Amino acid sequence: MTEKLSDQLVKFGFTQYEARVYVNLIAIRVGSARDIQELTGIPRGRVYDVLEGLVQKGYAGVTKGTPTLYSATDVQETFDRLKRDYARMCDRLAADLIKIEQKVTAKTFTSQSYELHTEWALENQIQSIFRRCRTEMVVVCTNPETTKKYESDFKKLARRVQLYIVVDDPARFSDFPLKLYTGDQDIGAIFLGTKAPDGVTERVPDLMIFSDEKETLSVVRSGDAIGGIMVTNGIFGKYFQRSILRHLNTL
Repeated sequence: MTEKLSDQLVKFGFTQYEARVYVNLIAIRVGSARDIQELTGIPRGRVYDVLEGLVQKGYAGVTKGTPTLYSATDVQETFDRLKRDYARMCDRLAADLIKIEQKVTAKTFTSQSYELHTEWALENQIQSIFRRCRTEMVVVCTNPETTKKYESDFKKLARRVQLYIVVDDPARFSDFPLKLYTGDQDIGAIFLGTKAPDGVTERVPDLMIFSDEKETLSVVRSGDAIGGIMVTNGIFGKYFQRSILRHLNTL
């Protein structure tokens, strides 16, 4: 039990020796350096350094005397402080990483596109777009199985960004739990495969994702074959995302 707890404390930034001493301090409540050395087997010369280190970090208290006695500070207070410290650390780290991301985005003006030829590559890219989206996503889908596959992802997105899921035939998506949209005749002809005014129907992607007017991903299936095209910083992606939103109908 003691060893298991020590291993868990190491994950929170304790050294191996600090973790062993801290757990044993809690177990005996109050003890001298000699008591701790006998319980943990840590070399006597190191025990004093470890105990002083725990005191400096606020994990232990000390009572001067002969011998000097040590005790663990209140566990609940200690871990409440640890949680606050880790939360602040995560916030600072996230803020620094976002700054880097924004600098890279600001410097990258050239549109880039590349093809994706495997299920794994497409799935990896789709999940990456979901994570990167910050404010708004438009999803155009002609396959109910696809919306079902990403249902949990869409639910998470809908809680933090403005999400528009546009479908071709509402009746085929009747059991989908989120709000859906359809488009007018032009949107239907261009993106959803409905017949254009001239009666011609062209093959359209199984799924299209427009994210933050910066990224566009198209996925096309043909039998067992699958392929996709990813475009970043493309002016057409921004144009299409805005155009779709101007021609939506709420179901």
